[in-house]
Amino acid sequence: MRHSIPIALAAVLAAGNLATPALAEDAAIVRLLAESADTPQEHAALADYYDGKAAAARKQANHHRSMGKAYSGGKHFDVVKMKEHCEKLAALYESQATEFAELARMQRDAAK
Repeated sequence: MRHSIPIALAAVLAAGNLATPALAEDAAIVRLLAESADTPQEHAALADYYDGKAAAARKQANHHRSMGKAYSGGKHFDVVKMKEHCEKLAALYESQATEFAELARMQRDAAK
């Protein structure tokens, strides 16, 4: 019975149902799967999930970069601050994407 729950959770993750921003329930499910992942399929499902999280973070980084460009050229203090704000968020999302990509790589390695 212990293996049937992670297998079902792996199927949910593989279907992409948790690729949207994680709710508290989703985070608990992912944690359970991460703690109990034993099979290559379960690790592969986690890798796919983390790839989705990395892609979402990159999308946010690009969004904030483009917003920052909209503030380029402005000299007013608030405009400069908004551009800095957008650039900072873009860098944070890029960092998050890198971390999720690394988690996906580790799960793919565990799936071998």
